[in-house]
Amino acid sequence: MIVNITVNYAKLKCPYNEKLQRIFESWNKISNYGLFCLNYADHNDDERKNRKFFLLENARKIDGIRLFIERYYQKQKITQSEYFFLLASLIVSADKVANITSVYGAYLKKFKSTARKNFQFIPIHCYWQIPKYEKNQIFQKNSLEIDSLNYHICYLDPPYNNRRKNYAPLNFLAIYKKELDVYGKTGLIRDSFISSFCCKKTVFKSFTFLLDRIKSHYVLISYNSEGLLTVSQLRTLFENL
Repeated sequence: MIVNITVNYAKLKCPYNEKLQRIFESWNKISNYGLFCLNYADHNDDERKNRKFFLLENARKIDGIRLFIERYYQKQKITQSEYFFLLASLIVSADKVANITSVYGAYLKKFKSTARKNFQFIPIHCYWQIPKYEKNQIFQKNSLEIDSLNYHICYLDPPYNNRRKNYAPLNFLAIYKKELDVYGKTGLIRDSFISSFCCKKTVFKSFTFLLDRIKSHYVLISYNSEGLLTVSQLRTLFENL
């Protein structure tokens, strides 16, 4: 997911600095009606798009800041590192006031207490130094296509069911383009990436291919007990490592 890449990039490669500090001190009053409001807020204009993921007031702040981030980057007022830092911070800050249970597969009919709180734009971290950040790597590609998987520890967190697009609003916020085709009651993004780990017919083969390429001392995995693979199948895969 684009949102995961953005957040991980900010955490591993983007130090905090004085310019960012000034931005966070001044941008919390920004507000605008834009693409995020149109597609993921409770705005009552069009019932087909009236998705209660966010209060309109909070969505306006999110839209305003997202537009400022893009504008600053296009005018070269911020570096690429600062761009990803601000974007990741916006994503994480937005998630704190989302009207959901845990994922974005559905929104709640009534706004819960945390979703009614005022949106606050806060830094994703405040580390002025990140150890060896120049050497940290983040890949924007299918895990099955990464050339080298030779690490001391590999942690795998693959999708476990066929619900492929549980984070559509946050992915939309990361990409933020008018051309994106947002559809359905929960605002899915059409033609977004479909993982082979989300399909019953291909999940075992994909796991086999991935694990065969991993050359690590330790391999850790997070997987739901109600996932497409059974516990027995997972055990078989790892016993063959």
